[in-house]
Amino acid sequence: FPTRRSSDLAYVNTNTNEVRYSVQDLSTQTMLVSDDLVATGSRTPKLANIGNIIYLFYGTNSNILFRTFNITNPRTLSTPVTFANNYDATYNNMDVTVSGVNIVAAYCSTNAGQRLTLQRVGLNNVPSVPVTFAGQDPTNALDIFIDSANRLVVSYASATQVKYLVYAANLLGSILVPTTLESIASVSKITGYEDAVGSYTFFYGVSAVQTYNQDRKSTRLN
Repeated sequence: FPTRRSSDLAYVNTNTNEVRYSVQDLSTQTMLVSDDLVATGSRTPKLANIGNIIYLFYGTNSNILFRTFNITNPRTLSTPVTFANNYDATYNNMDVTVSGVNIVAAYCSTNAGQRLTLQRVGLNNVPSVPVTFAGQDPTNALDIFIDSANRLVVSYASATQVKYLVYAANLLGSILVPTTLESIASVSKITGYEDAVGSYTFFYGVSAVQTYNQDRKSTRLN
């Protein structure tokens, strides 16, 4: 995860279930932080920044928490802040993106029937009221990015379908309702991006007998 000054990496040690992070100075290649502990008994780390402030999100049991550090003093982590308390511990799907001076997280909650949830936080570190989507299920895969018009593009997969939606970055309204890309089982990962002409492209992996199996889907929001 590069910023202007550094390259930051957060990861899970699967042997110990610890979330750890490292920071490297891009100009000197010096390691400023090397394999420092963020949290024990945790999973699914995600990084995002607002200016010089790096936010490190992670899941612990049914909670999503975050800690922050200033890139000018990367070894000093803030105390953990609880972002959400209904994170599904089985499906573990979460992603984050930056919109201006806010970070927006998409995650799979424990709320049956409305698992897909959006929530944001700014430099005051106070989480917003979550937005939920009735009938939308990101239990298999989940991705979020911000497009060139500052709109949230969320793609996700349930056990049987791959979908996407477009939502206002301030979380105040829908731009495109949940739309099916394909009815298909066994999707394990998904990611999307917007190209130079405004088309959204979604890549997703499908578990199968073959060693490698990937579908590519492209759609455009006019």
